[in-house]
Amino acid sequence: MLNRLEGVKRDAFPSGHTAITLTVVYLAWRYEKRLFVVFLPVGLALIASTVYCRYHYVVDVIGGIALTLITVVLGEKYYGYRTDYTDH
Repeated sequence: MLNRLEGVKRDAFPSGHTAITLTVVYLAWRYEKRLFVVFLPVGLALIASTVYCRYHYVVDVIGGIALTLITVVLGEKYYGYRTDYTDH
């Protein structure tokens, strides 16, 4: 049903599924280690399933990883999150 509803099949670069999932996993690792343990395997399965189910090409996933890295690095520089604010 999802395939029939989707008009354009190849409009997925970079993979937003990958970028958002990795951002959430990163933030869980940084601020809530218990959630990280849960999110990591689920997130990796989600990313792998996007390729397996043919919603993304591998290059889309690589682009999503790059987008996450750029977003995290630039976001931390912009907001100055070089220290851990969970103690405040």
